[in-house]
Amino acid sequence: MLLVALLPLIVRLVTRSQVFPSTPLDFFIFALMGFAFLGVWIAYNPRAALAKFWLIVWSVYLFYVLARLKSWSLWRAVAFLSAFGAFIGLFFLLTHDWAAQPADLWAINRLATTWMALRPRLAISGLHPNQVGGLLAILAPFTLALVIQSRRERDIAMLAYSLTSGLFILAGLFFSSSRAAWAALMAGLALWGLWGVGGWLSRKLRIHPLLMPAAGAAIAVALALGLVALQPGGVTAIVNRLPGPDSSLSRMEIYRNTSGLIGDFLFTGGGLAAFPGLYSQYIMLVPVYLFGYAHQLYLDLALELSVPGLSAFVCILMVSFWLILRRGRHRLLLGSALASLLVISLHGLVDDPLLGEAGTPLLLFLPGMAVAIDQSVSDRGVVAAWAGRGTNGLWGWVAFASFVLIYYPATFILTRGAAWYANLGALNMAGVELRDFPSGQWNRSENMPALAPAQAYIERALELAPQNFTAHYRLGLIDYLRRDFSAAAHHLEQARLLRPLHRGVRKALGYTLVWLEQYAQARQLLQPIPEARSEMEVYAWWWSAQVRSDLSEHANRMAEILK
Repeated sequence: MLLVALLPLIVRLVTRSQVFPSTPLDFFIFALMGFAFLGVWIAYNPRAALAKFWLIVWSVYLFYVLARLKSWSLWRAVAFLSAFGAFIGLFFLLTHDWAAQPADLWAINRLATTWMALRPRLAISGLHPNQVGGLLAILAPFTLALVIQSRRERDIAMLAYSLTSGLFILAGLFFSSSRAAWAALMAGLALWGLWGVGGWLSRKLRIHPLLMPAAGAAIAVALALGLVALQPGGVTAIVNRLPGPDSSLSRMEIYRNTSGLIGDFLFTGGGLAAFPGLYSQYIMLVPVYLFGYAHQLYLDLALELSVPGLSAFVCILMVSFWLILRRGRHRLLLGSALASLLVISLHGLVDDPLLGEAGTPLLLFLPGMAVAIDQSVSDRGVVAAWAGRGTNGLWGWVAFASFVLIYYPATFILTRGAAWYANLGALNMAGVELRDFPSGQWNRSENMPALAPAQAYIERALELAPQNFTAHYRLGLIDYLRRDFSAAAHHLEQARLLRPLHRGVRKALGYTLVWLEQYAQARQLLQPIPEARSEMEVYAWWWSAQVRSDLSEHANRMAEILK
């Protein structure tokens, strides 16, 4: 489908006409694509990485399609987005199984199970509720703008169309029971309202139109910080007060663990679609699929595309905000785009509906709408409008390029080059250990010859910086795989001193101490880890299958201790 869509662009290249319009976001878009291409090259699963890369290419294609829109076609695009949101909502309502995956709120789940008994049966796997909630919250403001616009123009047919679309969007959003999506949408609509009031006050009182939304945002941030400071337990305790099950602790743990993985790949990122294997293998120490993404947009970007790749996306969001806030015409469209941008920015802090799974083709649609709305003000087209501004927008390009040019040398120098070799070693090690992920089998010593290049890189990192966490942790895992448990315990203990809360280190060190019969120290590390006892029981069987009855007995004894 993508190749067919790109045929007109190939024709434009052959005829030497302009393929894409020039936009203020080109530099950041191409930078993001460059990091995505690198993510394919370094990923432990190139096939899955390439599939995700094409979805990112789709998002870039959609960005430029939207960026070319003229003023008269903007509302047609909004109507299409509204229909797309209605399709997502209807698809979710017809396919989700609330018996297997209940809603977070009891009342919603009761209504949903009643609906399941009435709806037609479709043998199709549905989308995750959090993905649906996030996507619908992003698209909902455009449907609201279409409702208001059709009512203003007294277009009965369009009003009926927009209300029907809005009904499916609201139904899908409601039954997704995604509290984060609800909160982000309310924040976006509140900002839209403040922005509208600010525009009205600016005409009446001759004040700057951005004064009201800026003041409202400042007050909201101050209140949030004050609430966090006054609430015992901080953000986690506040989230726990929301209706529904307590998921804040598990989310916070995933965020903390993912941050630890990002530090292992400071130069390159871990690769596209690499989160599932890296998290299972080096955080949870299990050879099975657990999570598909980090449930946080920014962490996913940093892990898969590196920190500079994350910076490119953040620059895209910031320039999109700037394009919207500096315009005055199409205020209804601008307000809806502003609300959606805030939804993406806030919801991305607690989930990832865009890069995580199904929503990747929509990763850049909103910046494309921002460019289209901006260029429609003068109707001169993006090229003329951007060229006429001279160097006014080059500050963003210069800032990002400067960050990248400073980030890599500074990281190399500050870590004395150790981070670079540790990064290469971690990538090489993942490529060997995760090539068959999820295999369902713990790695055995037959991987040792293939791990020799990774070990060389990691040992070089440790020579340059004896306190490098990644080097100690990965060498500990290699020694563990070699069954040199004393050497493994030494490196893992050094890693634990550097990062005491790292779950992978605690588990690896705890298990190593079990094989060394140091049960008291192992219990201190493993007792807070819920799955440790059941894994010890599995290890008792596994070591027996490896003809290591001594280690099987150690595992049985530790399982009893953990009772």
